[in-house]
Amino acid sequence: LAGAAAGLVVVLALVLWVLGQLRAVFRTVRAGQPFVAANAGRIRRIGYAVIAGEIARTAVVYLGMRYALTRFAFQGVGLETRVDLHIIALVCGFIILVIAEVFREGTRLHDEQSLTV
Repeated sequence: LAGAAAGLVVVLALVLWVLGQLRAVFRTVRAGQPFVAANAGRIRRIGYAVIAGEIARTAVVYLGMRYALTRFAFQGVGLETRVDLHIIALVCGFIILVIAEVFREGTRLHDEQSLTV
């Protein structure tokens, strides 16, 4: 129970951190300056967080089921342990990483354009 509570706290902290990163990105977009160097890094970190979060979720579910399989037995109920990795979540994380690269390139082009007279 303590391990599950600690895991929940870590997940909630990760979600709050991602929301803070998104808030910072939207703040610059609202200010009319979406192509600042910090946004590419923020979006990249969000992509890594999505990928790491999915891998962590898979590990927690797998380990929880392994624990339940070894500790509990019910008549007529079979528990199954398997790795249940959601590929869609990983693909979304990689798409976010591509968007980060688009922002990085947009920042470079914006900086070049602002130096052109």
